[in-house]
Amino acid sequence: AATPGGSRAVLVPIPSDTLAAEAALLRDALTSLAAGDPKSTLSTVAHYFSRFPDGALGLEVEVIRARALVEAGHDTEALAAFERLPPGTLPANLTLTWMNLLVRAGRCADAATRARSLADQALTMEQTEVRQQLATRCGVQGFEPQAP
Repeated sequence: AATPGGSRAVLVPIPSDTLAAEAALLRDALTSLAAGDPKSTLSTVAHYFSRFPDGALGLEVEVIRARALVEAGHDTEALAAFERLPPGTLPANLTLTWMNLLVRAGRCADAATRARSLADQALTMEQTEVRQQLATRCGVQGFEPQAP
């Protein structure tokens, strides 16, 4: 695979025991998040990154960190976690969570940008509610799908 500079990327195989250990921590973080224990989730995430600072599953663990911070009520830290993620990596439901945090933080223009990125998708009830918040709290409207 070519890199942006035009050179070929070198793929380094990950030892299966390392990947298995990463996957086990990812599974533990997901389990504690599903159990409604964001404090334990954040502890597992911290352990993951202390053990695997450049781990193969780091992006997935970062998404779990953002979700746990939201669940723990740490909105400012959750916003920072969402903003560290590469563009386009979040599914629609987490983009909606991010939008909601942005609206609550008064960052209406940023929330509107995220809303427009979802405009071409079918509206779910949650999307409708977030867009209503944008209109009511921020005065932002006009999220019709864009013509191709």
